[in-house]
Amino acid sequence: MRYGKLYEEGVKRLRAAHIDEAETDCFILFSECFGLSRATYFFKKEEEIPAGDADKIETYFEWLKRREAHEPVQYIIGNQEFCGLTFKVTPDVLIPRLDTEVLVDEVLKREGEAATVLDLCTGSGCILISLMKLGNFKYGVGTDISEAALRIATENAKENGVDAELLQGDLFEALESLPMEKCKFDVIVSNPPYIAEREKPELADEVLLHEPHMALFAEHDGLIFYERILAGANKFLASHGTIYFEIGCSQAEAVKRICEENGFAEVEIIKDLAGLDRIIRAKV
Repeated sequence: MRYGKLYEEGVKRLRAAHIDEAETDCFILFSECFGLSRATYFFKKEEEIPAGDADKIETYFEWLKRREAHEPVQYIIGNQEFCGLTFKVTPDVLIPRLDTEVLVDEVLKREGEAATVLDLCTGSGCILISLMKLGNFKYGVGTDISEAALRIATENAKENGVDAELLQGDLFEALESLPMEKCKFDVIVSNPPYIAEREKPELADEVLLHEPHMALFAEHDGLIFYERILAGANKFLASHGTIYFEIGCSQAEAVKRICEENGFAEVEIIKDLAGLDRIIRAKV
């Protein structure tokens, strides 16, 4: 079978399964299996696939079947790029998204001289690891209630050459194992669960059926984690500290109000690349 025919057969199958970006997703699976860039594929598309690559063809069809069931491509191939770095992802963690890169960019742009950072609900560790790899942070801590998520974050830190403390526990409770002098941070960041339960019917199958619900959904119209974090953050922020949140695009005013009710000032709403409210920044 020719490379081109195999790829085209995959596209046809994904289209039939109503996958929105069938061509793109199929090529990701195809290139991962056969190690071909787009440029190389166009040179080789009329060539026959070597007989020795039968196992790769088998893997390709297995992956197509998983994608036809609307399993995210990132879970199938096991990784996702974020801020120019590669992160391992499994169904134990959310898939890093472009919107969240805006959060990292804002922290890097505004906190260039900051020394310490705490990432609550760290998941895959993509925010914390990107900040420490690309910024000037000398000490970073990530916390998550999920032991499975922290295993992935630990692998990602190692693979990206980042030395971070990754602690299991419910938000600030995870810091109880640290000495007090390590519990004051210049920056706190968080991309917490913020989707309201009533929004479940609006989600794509890729999200609802495959990503971890404990990292997606939050009580009190998606606001409970903002309330809990802001109620306790002052104890852990340095006197000049700043807190950054990713938010749902309709939550800006509500989260701003929660910030102000908890004594935070200079509350700023920052938009994402699509012009939607996406980041809240606030000072102690």
